[in-house]
Amino acid sequence: VSKGQTIAALFKDAYVYGIGDSENDFSVFDVSDQAFSVRAETVYPRTRNEADIACALAKIKEDILNENRLSSLR
Repeated sequence: VSKGQTIAALFKDAYVYGIGDSENDFSVFDVSDQAFSVRAETVYPRTRNEADIACALAKIKEDILNENRLSSLR
């Protein structure tokens, strides 16, 4: 069972944010409404690149506080 399948099963009705930096995170990106890659280069087409986890978390915080959901990837 992948991380993505587990997250999808546990949080099937939730808006999911995914943050990752390696191939084992790709399955999470597949089930995320918003996905952030914390690498310099694009590693997965459905992600937004951010400099580090703190930057990705800041974007997520802004999104939640402003209830400014970007269009879902799902």
